[in-house]
Amino acid sequence: MLNQKIKILDISCGTGHGTFMLSDILGVEITAIDISKESIIYAEQKLWSI
Repeated sequence: MLNQKIKILDISCGTGHGTFMLSDILGVEITAIDISKESIIYAEQKLWSI
């Protein structure tokens, strides 16, 4: 198997709860997008508070 870095695109991530869990558990790079600006702002604030 090739040694490749896994990347995930989380479409409709909401507030990022699942995104943060996956990133933590799997240790992978995740790009998250959502149509709700408020959800993205919340997720960003949550990320930077960690």
